[in-house]
Amino acid sequence: MKLLCILISFALVNNLVAVFDIDYLKEVIKTNADIVMAACVLPEIIQNIVCGKYSIKEMNLMLALPEKHINSQTPMSSEDEDDMLRIQKDMRLEIRNRLGDITSELHERGYKDWSMSALGNQRRHKVSEAVKILMNLVISGNSPYFKVDMTHFPNMCRLIALYQALKNPDAFIELDDAKVENKICLIRYVNGNVIKYSKIGDDIFRLNNIGNPFQPLSFEVTYLYQK
Repeated sequence: MKLLCILISFALVNNLVAVFDIDYLKEVIKTNADIVMAACVLPEIIQNIVCGKYSIKEMNLMLALPEKHINSQTPMSSEDEDDMLRIQKDMRLEIRNRLGDITSELHERGYKDWSMSALGNQRRHKVSEAVKILMNLVISGNSPYFKVDMTHFPNMCRLIALYQALKNPDAFIELDDAKVENKICLIRYVNGNVIKYSKIGDDIFRLNNIGNPFQPLSFEVTYLYQK
């Protein structure tokens, strides 16, 4: 009898996981479709998100790693699942706040043709194009929201964290925080790794392990988007 109860419990858990996976897959598909429709204003939408109310973890799920849970080592609770669904809806709300009401139809017969990995790659491709525009505005000094000064540096720090997640999603699944402390941008990961950037003159430099500047952000961005 005890064995039967255990088997039933496993079956219920597996069924709940399957239901969440399908529901979340559908949300990500709908969000990706809206992102495609918003391509011409996506830099502005991303700017609003980076400078807005969202935590760095929420921003990461919205823009860079919607499939984060697939490779995460951290177990998910029901609250985590609810948050993931909400964050996809928040992304669509940000798009609608800029474009008004738009409709992206999800055909039930088609969603099973998608995988979360493919959807993540699709989102990063579209978002990377918009981030490229934002980063080039930063480098040229033409961005009113991401200037190279200490007033705007917290926003810059969050934008750099997003850039890193898009550049190397496999390495930066567990993004934990991105904030400015003692005038240094600290991008932290759950595994304890920290990437540091500092404003030096009219540029932003990545710092090495002992805190010395070794590479300007402008070089990183130019190299990234030439590949």
